[in-house]
Amino acid sequence: MDNEKWETFFMQNAKRLRHGIEVRERALELFEAGFGKRSVSSSLGIPVGTVEKWLYAYKAVGP
Repeated sequence: MDNEKWETFFMQNAKRLRHGIEVRERALELFEAGFGKRSVSSSLGIPVGTVEKWLYAYKAVGP
């Protein structure tokens, strides 16, 4: 999985991260596997609004 842009984007904001990069990487894996935002939210135990923001950022920055 090539997620350098994704990782760079979130590492720049690392001081304000509530969820670690590992959780975000897992979310990315689930998105790429075809899971929707509600499924990712449920699987990771995080609010769907948070997942929506990550998905938006992922689409904007790319894999």
